[in-house]
Amino acid sequence: MNSEHMVIIQNIVKKIVQAISNNNYEKITEITNNQRVSSKVIKSEIEEYGRTICVPNQDVFKNIDIVYVEDSNPNQYSVRFDLYTEEEGLSDLTLEMTFFITESNHVTTEIDGIHVL
Repeated sequence: MNSEHMVIIQNIVKKIVQAISNNNYEKITEITNNQRVSSKVIKSEIEEYGRTICVPNQDVFKNIDIVYVEDSNPNQYSVRFDLYTEEEGLSDLTLEMTFFITESNHVTTEIDGIHVL
């Protein structure tokens, strides 16, 4: 996997998690343009879970599950990140996303959903 792409993905995932933890769903809309799953749906899923999402230790972002989709053009990555809550620490929620990154590093981010494992 392209290490530059990995850093780009890590930084965007951090921004999304920070936005969720701050209840700043407009920021999620900015990042994703409401592709696939809207910020409104994300807000609803988080509220339904009933816990407070928090930003984990920065080291956790080094272990994001990133899978490159072979032969994709632009480069496509399937990404999963386990969310943390103030009440539980590591929660049962997983944020699933798809990233498209062009050769010039233009990024499109789509949230596929938040799932309870």
